Amino acid sequence: MNEEVPRIPDAERVTVERLEAGVTRIVARYGFSENPDLTALLGSLRVEGLDLTPLKCTFFLGRETLILGAGHNMRPWRKHLFAFLSRNALDASKFFHLPPNRVIEIGVQVEL
Repeated sequence: MNEEVPRIPDAERVTVERLEAGVTRIVARYGFSENPDLTALLGSLRVEGLDLTPLKCTFFLGRETLILGAGHNMRPWRKHLFAFLSRNALDASKFFHLPPNRVIEIGVQVEL
């Protein structure tokens, strides 16, 4: 989760919450000038009852595929610019330094 401050102190970076049915939610907060490295974070994190070795974890990411439709809600040049910037954005698994063979992506198509 990115925050609106440049840096998050290490003591405030991670929260661990036990949910129902044996599910644990781990939230890592980063400032806008920090580079999140979840592999390093998980390697250093110790949570009782969990093996957080990055190569044993599964990471779920969302992916949006933009489709340039015929709708009239956006000017054509803006659609093309937005689609171009979206295509050239850094892949989320690379941004978070996740092992590529441990990532599952769930996608949705969005029409502009």
